[in-house]
Amino acid sequence: MTVNRFAAILGMSAALSGCATVRDAPPVAVTPSGRPEAIFEGKSPEQVSGMIASSCADRGHVVVTSSPNKVVCQGDMTAMQSALTQLLIGNSYSTPPALFFEFNLFAVGPNTRVQAREWVETTMAFGQKRSEELNNRAQFNQTEQALLSLGGRAP
Repeated sequence: MTVNRFAAILGMSAALSGCATVRDAPPVAVTPSGRPEAIFEGKSPEQVSGMIASSCADRGHVVVTSSPNKVVCQGDMTAMQSALTQLLIGNSYSTPPALFFEFNLFAVGPNTRVQAREWVETTMAFGQKRSEELNNRAQFNQTEQALLSLGGRAP
């Protein structure tokens, strides 16, 4: 990826995340992986998976996959976000871009640890997928807050 394209992707990530004050806010938590994470004490992966899938549905997202170890949700993008994303990672022959959230769950003793990531993805003309992870501070804080609001605690 060229430096100019990388800079454009960073700009897209900022545009998708909201206002500057949110982008500049300190991180909600510092996690070992640098991604949004939470520990759900006394909860099994099955229980936490159900809570996350339900939260995705409550937010209007489509639950693409739900298992005891992984939940993938597809969110909506505004027309402007979609157009900007298609301009930066797709082309006129690619599918409209989609926004995804993935939550990986695993048992740690009696607790469940969740690690999340967010990305945009499009499919090019000959079937190859192009994606870019969204990992600026605003996305981190929003996803971390969502996990904390479900009863998790920062690791």
